[in-house]
Amino acid sequence: MVNLEDSETAHDPSTMLSPRPVIVVGSDLAGLSVAYEALQAGARVHMLDCAPKPGGNSIKASLGINGAYAPPGRFRLSSSAEVVSLSVRDDAITGVWYVQDRQTHDLDGAIVFAAGGFAGDATGLLAKYRPDLAALPSTNDDRPGSHSLLEAVGVELVDMTSVQVHPTGFVDPKDPATRYKFLAAEALRADKRFVNELDTREKVSEAIMNMPHSRDSSDSSRQWDVTLLMDPGACEATAGHLGFYVWKGLMQKKKVGDLNPAAIAAGRDGSFGRVNFGHWRIPAGEATREEEVCVGKVTPVTHFTLGGAAFNDNTSAPVTPNFRGSGQL
Repeated sequence: MVNLEDSETAHDPSTMLSPRPVIVVGSDLAGLSVAYEALQAGARVHMLDCAPKPGGNSIKASLGINGAYAPPGRFRLSSSAEVVSLSVRDDAITGVWYVQDRQTHDLDGAIVFAAGGFAGDATGLLAKYRPDLAALPSTNDDRPGSHSLLEAVGVELVDMTSVQVHPTGFVDPKDPATRYKFLAAEALRADKRFVNELDTREKVSEAIMNMPHSRDSSDSSRQWDVTLLMDPGACEATAGHLGFYVWKGLMQKKKVGDLNPAAIAAGRDGSFGRVNFGHWRIPAGEATREEEVCVGKVTPVTHFTLGGAAFNDNTSAPVTPNFRGSGQL
């Protein structure tokens, strides 16, 4: 990927080469991959991102993102730069208009949109296409989707009702009602507690959403009160994930004696009627009260949007020349 830390050195237009740049809208993994390939082909790249820091949701990837240096003078990053419209001449998209520091800029070039989906656009596109999910929290930032800009210049939108719900977004104990949730990875789930947790995201989410809402829910924000409990063996097996979640305060380490061991000792949970506790191996009895477990709260969240702009197999929008897309768009 492109080294974004060194990209600001190219912000002086006098250092840029004369041909029009490839304009990449969005700086997540898809956008960075496009930028890298364009640079490898000898093009200049101007990347625009509406967020103050680059990376999008890709910076949360558990395995990280590899880096690569950009050739001096050929890569420019504009952060906090919101694309507000597309320039069209002779039925072709020729550039973008964007706002940065309250100033509007006109930029011409070949365009690749990699601005991501619309799962965080609760009051806009999500409310329009999936109103039943608009009140759910999301792993995506609360920002408008870019699809209305594309639709305004003739890009066809397809499958906009196809929105994926992930069963486990962390409920931050410091701010449980916030709409933005950090994803709890599949690695934290067991084989079967009140549901087969290794089933598809759709089925696990459905099982949770069939339960009553939590007390933090309202008409505009729905979430569920689900506890994620991991014994020492599970904590050890997922240490690579867990250390980060504990550091962020999303999972907490507690002694067994501070929990409610009566349900485990009885072999049945009165709240759910479940008799299977995954791979829980700590036996009942006073000797285990000092054993340390990890506990967190999770709830279903909107995660991916599978619909979006229609492109052909060459990543081009069929009716809009000079315009391409990448990633979840």
